Amino acid sequence: MNSEQHDNWITGEEFIAGMVSVIIPNYNHARYLSDAIDSILAQTYTNYEILVIDDGSTDNSREVAAQYGDKINYIYKDNAGLSAARNTGIRRSNGEFIALLDADDMYQPEFMQTLVGVLKARKEVDGVYCGYQFYTDEGEPMSQIENRVFPDDQMYKTFWGANYWVPECVIMRRTCYETAGPYDESLRALEDWDVWLRILAKHRVTGLTDVLIRHRALPNSMSSDPVKMNDNRFAVMKNRFGTFEQPQAEFAQDIGWIYGNAYFTGVIEYLQADDEETARDMLEKAVACNPEIIEGDQLFYELAVGSQPKGDRGDLSQLNLVEKQVTLDKFINHLFDSDLLKLNQSQQGHMRGRAYFNLAKLAYAAKDNIQARKFLTKAIMTDQSFGTNSEFMGLYARTIVGPQVVNLFKREGA
Repeated sequence: MNSEQHDNWITGEEFIAGMVSVIIPNYNHARYLSDAIDSILAQTYTNYEILVIDDGSTDNSREVAAQYGDKINYIYKDNAGLSAARNTGIRRSNGEFIALLDADDMYQPEFMQTLVGVLKARKEVDGVYCGYQFYTDEGEPMSQIENRVFPDDQMYKTFWGANYWVPECVIMRRTCYETAGPYDESLRALEDWDVWLRILAKHRVTGLTDVLIRHRALPNSMSSDPVKMNDNRFAVMKNRFGTFEQPQAEFAQDIGWIYGNAYFTGVIEYLQADDEETARDMLEKAVACNPEIIEGDQLFYELAVGSQPKGDRGDLSQLNLVEKQVTLDKFINHLFDSDLLKLNQSQQGHMRGRAYFNLAKLAYAAKDNIQARKFLTKAIMTDQSFGTNSEFMGLYARTIVGPQVVNLFKREGA
């Protein structure tokens, strides 16, 4: 979808200066809806309006919304999907700033005041995003927190490779949606990534590390369906970047990196869905598009934690690293068997050794020094060149005598 086709979809409408219009699309989320609304009513920033767009719910969402009276603007419409609900909300909104809040998620009380404060202080910035923490279905905090901040001037290119936001972590000026155009109503997933790409192409967006969003990781959510996610991901990519074989001119030099990241995201999604076979096939496609994927340690980390569900990713206390070695070996063997990499025996040994080395780092981070040494032993037996690697030998020493003693020797040696 080209934004040029929709230059006037909300342009020219009057807005209320300083007001945040919060759009809550809702479909059969009555059990969560009051939590979302209450989190807005608890904001320390009070210049806002709440628009609940009920996308044809068949549960008691209407009754839940009715309890709030004129504190919200409840709009019922026939079911047409998330994109259509958000478009309806934006068209009916009156605020200078647009915020999105899914009906199952919640703001922290300082969310609006913090983000709007940046927008008011920095006129050159058109959008602000913050960090978010995952919560369970019942509203209990989980271990996973996402609050990475990227340089403003690299945001657009960064998002070529992946979508790093949840919709509710962002507040945009109304002008962003005026130029970007509406959500693509043909998409049934990743419609937000599509809009972010269009916005970032023309607007400056900055980030905060503050964790101000409670994002529920619901079982059986849309994002837990890897087929739907990948179908829609590649629909967005074809429209935005062109195909891998025939990219649009702007992206021609980066198309391998773009498609490699897309396939690698699919690897993680299929691992989370317990479909290891398809995940291995997706990795083969990722490497075919971008062979540089195998050169960084991120590959081994993501494969190790990949099967962990959203909300628990990176929680080493829940990770069986011995099992993950089996997973890594399967993925590496699959790449070698495909003859895709065309590595000689020494190069294959080094890649496998790096996998074990990274498992050792994870074991050490989990405070399991015994298992870390076992992985380090496997690494050096696979590739003896690790014996001259200072990082490798330093980690081995720490697993034996502990980091305090190693640091003591370093200070005395200095």
